[in-house]
Amino acid sequence: MTSVRTFSRLGSMTRPRPVRMAVTGACNTIVDLGLLNLLLLAGLGSNDAGRLLASGIAYCIASLNAYYWHDRWVFASNLGPRPRPVLWFGGVGLVALTANTFGVLALARLLNQSAMEPLAALNVAKFLVLGLTALFSYASYARLVFRTDELHDPQRSGSAKAASDQQGGAV
Repeated sequence: MTSVRTFSRLGSMTRPRPVRMAVTGACNTIVDLGLLNLLLLAGLGSNDAGRLLASGIAYCIASLNAYYWHDRWVFASNLGPRPRPVLWFGGVGLVALTANTFGVLALARLLNQSAMEPLAALNVAKFLVLGLTALFSYASYARLVFRTDELHDPQRSGSAKAASDQQGGAV
């Protein structure tokens, strides 16, 4: 636990957040594409339902990996699984998963019509769609999940919110 916190502090001091996000995103892309290809080669790629399932499973596992690294290194909160961020992360993930999965299938069909090998078409589609969902995810993580006001001083942001709620009720 201490080594993770030390690693997180060191990472937050040595690299700007967008660089840490890009590194984490690249690692998650490797996890996502690696699992997708393993599942496809294991037999899930024989029809659209199998490809949809394989893409969804790979994306979900990569998302769990992403939450861990975003919490520990990218945003360096080290506060672990808290209810609000986990719920927001899940919501962002659900939107990104839906866009990712159906976007991949639609783009792979389009690429497959251009005489591209089905496995290659699926990989190219997955890579392109991952880029778009990564932009959406980064913006959402920064604004909704790992909000910087709560990361720097969780007590202050909670008391500031309570004070503004009291002022709103008194008026």
